[in-house]
Amino acid sequence: MIYDKKEILKLLNNKNIKYKYMEHKAVSSIEEIEKANIPESEKIAVNLFVTDRKRENYYLIVANSMKKVDLKQVREKIASKRLSFASSEDLMKYFKVKPGAVSLFGALNDKDKIVKIYIDEFYKNKIIGLHPNDNTASVWMETDDLVKIINENGNFLEFIEV
Repeated sequence: MIYDKKEILKLLNNKNIKYKYMEHKAVSSIEEIEKANIPESEKIAVNLFVTDRKRENYYLIVANSMKKVDLKQVREKIASKRLSFASSEDLMKYFKVKPGAVSLFGALNDKDKIVKIYIDEFYKNKIIGLHPNDNTASVWMETDDLVKIINENGNFLEFIEV
């Protein structure tokens, strides 16, 4: 099964997880989210799908949209080689989404648990906003609930200061 918007909402409902949901025009950047007047945009996460130089390791870096992410600092914190953005082909291979729709929910499609996830400590015990693997909608939910879902899937996940 591929976790698309419909399957993600079904999963949240089946687990009785509280969330807010909103459909909107397609947005693929924080600037577009702000222009579209999407509420609580300050809670929406930036999701960076990156890889090391040899494309041996893949990472999802999740940070608050108000922060500027320094990949060199992140690289040092996660003990990786130089990081750069992964290709759209790799994104589709592992998360089954297109650029602009990257989110933590993509990990549900990573059947081999290849992608390691690092979430900004900013989101501990807070609400996080993200796309449900489709950039025409947003979901806001407790980060703890989302972490439980990702942990059940089996991906490596750790909180770090971004």
